[in-house]
Amino acid sequence: MHYQSLEDLKGLRVGATQGFSYTQEFWAAVAAGIWHTDLVTQNALQIQKLLHGRIDTVPLPAMVTLYGARQGGYAERIAYLPKPMKSEAYYNTFVKASTYPGLAALAERYDKELRRMKEDGSLRAIYRKYGLEAHYPF
Repeated sequence: MHYQSLEDLKGLRVGATQGFSYTQEFWAAVAAGIWHTDLVTQNALQIQKLLHGRIDTVPLPAMVTLYGARQGGYAERIAYLPKPMKSEAYYNTFVKASTYPGLAALAERYDKELRRMKEDGSLRAIYRKYGLEAHYPF
């Protein structure tokens, strides 16, 4: 499938999940009739609809979805678009108002350990272990 813009999805049935964040461009494409959107309440329902041909594509978190496909034995039945429909940085957060003792030091140790894991290759090894090295972002 050729995919460079949302217009390339013209005529498809695209799954969407209530409560998830989609771009304004996504909803504008729906309103413009570029594709039909089938809205459900849980991402888990999307995969079943996809596997049974009730939708043609669905924007889901790539790593979680591909790992689930390997675990569920259906990885060979689906494909993913290498260019995401949406991409955002997500961060692990620590609550400033927390009463957890030493929280600031914990956040610093967390950052330091993550940097070490990136540098020594252990983070990449975790991605490889779960078959996700192609999605390794660092």
